[in-house]
Amino acid sequence: MKDLTGYVAVVETGGNQAYIFESNRLRDAVGASYLLASLEHKAIEALDGCGRVLLTTSGKAEALFASRDLAQAWIRDLTLWSAQNAPGMDLVGAIEQLGDRGIETAIGRAYAKLGSMRGRQALARRTLPWSRPCSYTGLPASAERNPTHPEHERGRRASVEVCSKRYQHVFKATRKRVAQRMKAAGWHDALIQNIDQAYSRMAPDQGEPATDRETWRAVIHADANRMGRVFLNFPAIAQQMGVDWLTAREEFSRAIDNASWRALGDALQEFRGLVHPGVPFQVYPLIVGGDDLTIVCDGRFSLSIAHRYLEAFLERTASEPKISSVMKAAAKYFGDDTTTETGGIHACAGVAIVKHHFPFFTAVGLAEELCRSAKDRVRERPGSAMDWHAVYDASPPSLPQIREKLQHEMNGIRYLLTCRPYRLDQLPPFLDAAKAVFAMNQDGRRKLPNGALNRLRSALFQGPDETKRYIAVLEKRAETWKAQDELVSLLGAGGNAEQGPWTRCQAGQAESSAPSRPEDQKEQKPCYRSAVVDVIDSMAFLEGWKR
Repeated sequence: MKDLTGYVAVVETGGNQAYIFESNRLRDAVGASYLLASLEHKAIEALDGCGRVLLTTSGKAEALFASRDLAQAWIRDLTLWSAQNAPGMDLVGAIEQLGDRGIETAIGRAYAKLGSMRGRQALARRTLPWSRPCSYTGLPASAERNPTHPEHERGRRASVEVCSKRYQHVFKATRKRVAQRMKAAGWHDALIQNIDQAYSRMAPDQGEPATDRETWRAVIHADANRMGRVFLNFPAIAQQMGVDWLTAREEFSRAIDNASWRALGDALQEFRGLVHPGVPFQVYPLIVGGDDLTIVCDGRFSLSIAHRYLEAFLERTASEPKISSVMKAAAKYFGDDTTTETGGIHACAGVAIVKHHFPFFTAVGLAEELCRSAKDRVRERPGSAMDWHAVYDASPPSLPQIREKLQHEMNGIRYLLTCRPYRLDQLPPFLDAAKAVFAMNQDGRRKLPNGALNRLRSALFQGPDETKRYIAVLEKRAETWKAQDELVSLLGAGGNAEQGPWTRCQAGQAESSAPSRPEDQKEQKPCYRSAVVDVIDSMAFLEGWKR
């Protein structure tokens, strides 16, 4: 292979989230996830000994070839496979000849070509006046589904994109691939069997269980912090380490991928036994590749899973030498605290909790917004953080608008009714308050009744005067309920219990979860915030924490 010094070829998919979640059916998202992940294996298979693989990951591949013809043949095979097996997948490729500046520059130029090529694609995805729309995506339907065919639903029109994700062989391959990845990551056999049972319940020849329609679902999206600049500067970091950057980058990428799977296994194993006997734990890993994670799970356990995943990801990456050595070198190269002393990687997560019928694509978009919000929280001081939102009603379309409703202004003072997002090192007071809310008396009843908590929430929205009045009422009732300690813990969530539910903050500062407003920064208006609403609104989704 040493004489392969001619051409670099790269292929990459775009709009992966849109491709996976364009349909509101979970089984379609599962099939799309498998097809996207299959590109990695197909890229290696298509080389056929004629080139050297430089990098393969979900939705991306790089290879080195001796001639342009070999590089073109490789891209042609991959795009043909995509058109035949995964229509609708936005796959483009580019070739760049090696020059005097070396392979690093050639790869950069190839990716620059991809951006311009994707804008010129002429994919026929529009609906013509005489076309009948797909019942799931609105794209042109390929055919009326045959009601006698076991792989299609009766009486529905579907586009060719939906059909490709829904075929029986794709679903079976998905279950097999997920089981293999879980086993390779060292997951417990009982957990693997449990998740496989969850997949089997939504096979294409079965309807989704009616019981699932009454439960909350959550989309968890997690992403490692500051990884983009590490990959962009990998050649310089590897040079500082004295290693070959191509080999080190491939090993680093694979190690992060394995760490993600192992961390997810660590998170799920702790909560698998909390569901009712005989009911599979509803978890569907849709994207677990590199430093990205997107899963759909039972909403009751979602906050616990996200919290534990962030902790486990930091632990797993710190314990892997191929990751920690690179991250320590990156910290020296950038001259900042990119990583921890152990070389572990911080990550952030966003959790969108929705009802069964809520559109997946919208839920995923909200989860991504929440993840970006969490990243903003740790921008000034590195660490891990998480943000979440439960859609109880017709929420506004964007996170800033959602958070705008969780605040009010009285007498020139701004009151924030949320402390989200939370850094992981700031969660203990929140968790203590959550445990206090779930505390039981000797009769097996809650010390702090739901009705009292809901009235406290309403009082917070009505302003500080009403809040102070109702807290005085609660304090008298707490003596009867024998819940004085629980009430103090709840009111002090995220702050100082002696100051009641409000903690002073400065509008626009990094630790504030509210949108920064120029008028507040200019006038330096005083600002207070409370975590009580966060605790009350999250009660139904703290199954793991309350135990």
